[in-house]
Amino acid sequence: MAPAPAPPADATERIVRLLEAFDDSNTPQSTAALLAGLGIARSTGYPLVRALVDTCWLEDLGHGQVRLGSAARQFAFWSGKARPDPRWGPAGGGGRFFPTVPRSADAPEGQPEPELLQRVDCARFKRPAPWRLGFANASLSNPWRHALLASVQQQARVHGRRIERLAVRCADDDPAQQVRDIDALVAEGIDLLLVSVVRLGHPALERKIAALARAGLPVVAVDRNLQQSEVVVSFVTASDCIIGAISARWLAERIGGRGRVWMLSGAEGTGPAADRRAAALEVFGALPGVAIELSAHTQWRPELAFESVRDLLRSDGRPPAAVWCDSGLQGVGSLDAFVDAGYGAGRIPPHTGGDLNRMYRRALELRVPHLGVDYPAAMGAKALSTCVAVLSGHTVPRRLHTDLQCIVTRGCETASVKADVFTDLHVRMDRPGDYVLSQGQPQRAEGVLP
Repeated sequence: MAPAPAPPADATERIVRLLEAFDDSNTPQSTAALLAGLGIARSTGYPLVRALVDTCWLEDLGHGQVRLGSAARQFAFWSGKARPDPRWGPAGGGGRFFPTVPRSADAPEGQPEPELLQRVDCARFKRPAPWRLGFANASLSNPWRHALLASVQQQARVHGRRIERLAVRCADDDPAQQVRDIDALVAEGIDLLLVSVVRLGHPALERKIAALARAGLPVVAVDRNLQQSEVVVSFVTASDCIIGAISARWLAERIGGRGRVWMLSGAEGTGPAADRRAAALEVFGALPGVAIELSAHTQWRPELAFESVRDLLRSDGRPPAAVWCDSGLQGVGSLDAFVDAGYGAGRIPPHTGGDLNRMYRRALELRVPHLGVDYPAAMGAKALSTCVAVLSGHTVPRRLHTDLQCIVTRGCETASVKADVFTDLHVRMDRPGDYVLSQGQPQRAEGVLP
């Protein structure tokens, strides 16, 4: 009989060993067996497991079973700038394909993305409340952007009298207008700038924000960052690379790694659209049997997606094997184009694209194999509370990620992509089609950040 493992030396080591005890498939384990296998006493281990469940590092499945929770999966896998390794390999001889952990070029082997580990001491930004905050929003050009703004505003109300004013300006997707918006916000005497940039790497916009940061104004980015990422104190986001990679892997597995794929991306020149598309192309590029026949930017507008798909269906006469959309904002346009061309329920090829309630409703109504990875508009609430933490002088993460969810129609999971929730349980039939399901609820002011 093998000797029992030595008990871990301290709480940090216990946590690390608990989280490392799960395999690549995140197979559930009995809490009792898990603690016994690691040599952790029950009197110490059970409270630790409960604390990890409460903070979403572990997920309680009932009947004494646990597995890695959303926080652990995000930390290990949801790296915002890391490119997923597109190479897949069979596991256990069963032909099952599995995703590999993404890692950026500058991350040491076996280490997560560096920015996910960095913390920023904000003592120099501390000032007495109440504060004036300015939010320079890229636009209100689609329902998701409205949901992001609503999330920011709801969370501002949660903080009550600590926030004297939240001034909001929306740039209508015009970087020159966003520069003017930021000037106007600064003229109002804001204590901190929250920004979702219109376009990645726009020279005037980058120079303006960098100059303000050098002058001592703290800047927090949400959804879309600057190219000079070091300028911002903290960036609140979700992993666009993983949205692109997971949706592409699911589609590729649905069609058996072979077939014609049409790709509908969001707004050209924006970080989210570029990262999602690049990650998806890496996955598709590793499969010789997949041919990309359409790659269009739709500005996240259903009508532009409708026109692209309608025109191609008319000229080609053949449906593709699958349609990859980086959001349901253009996915609904694609589905409508298929219906317009005479494709009835059960005849439309697999689609991806989350966020929009209407996308999920249409996928169910039309019996379309569908996967959505919602880009959480709830990141607005996290960003607002990060602003509060900065002005309170706390230490904040350099990059803060909001959890992602995979939503799949029942019976359409693949070997490596499983549902966090099925579509029929996620969709809201009592809400309008433009409702963004990932807006979430405001968080309590206490406990959001230290």
